[in-house]
Amino acid sequence: MRFLPLFPLPLVVYPGETLNLHIFEPRYKELIGECLAEKSTFGIPTFMNEYISLYGTEASIIEIVKKYKNGEMDVTVKGGKIFKTINFHKKVAGKLYSGADVEIISDKETTKPDLKKEVLEKMEELFRFAGIEKKLKINTEQQLSFLVAHTLGLTLEQEYELLIIKSEEKRLKFIVEHLTKILPIVSEFEKLKEKIKMNGHFRNYPKIKY
Repeated sequence: MRFLPLFPLPLVVYPGETLNLHIFEPRYKELIGECLAEKSTFGIPTFMNEYISLYGTEASIIEIVKKYKNGEMDVTVKGGKIFKTINFHKKVAGKLYSGADVEIISDKETTKPDLKKEVLEKMEELFRFAGIEKKLKINTEQQLSFLVAHTLGLTLEQEYELLIIKSEEKRLKFIVEHLTKILPIVSEFEKLKEKIKMNGHFRNYPKIKY
């Protein structure tokens, strides 16, 4: 068990993900300032449904993009390991910010190549239906499930559910199930758009035998 100062945010940060933050609240100016001075990390738990969630992601500061005269900062941070809160401290003694004693969660990384391939194929299908010209670049530093998570159209609750699954294979299966459900809906929406576009245009209708 170890201690982490906490910076709750209304989003999910995944391991390997980079995030740009504008630091303006006094408590987080203090937190980031101390992390910079001590070269230490902090935790980003998801703030959801008016509560700080049990799980979050450890984060490290990788760049100070800009400093302002009033002490505000623009910083880039990177997600590390996932943690589970054991003891939450709403106010850390002598500090403005909150903190927690946490347990770092181990992860099962191995998965079947066929499962990865299925996810990538379904993602390309989703992009095609949505009219998005995007090729997924596989980042070896980040697991596939975490790499694609923010492009799946998941709700915040679903993104959090994905975060706390402790196996890459199970996360990829979660993604396949999600895409299997939404692809027919996206496909039908595309057909509807085409029907709307064709309304009032001259068309060649097939011959009807009767």
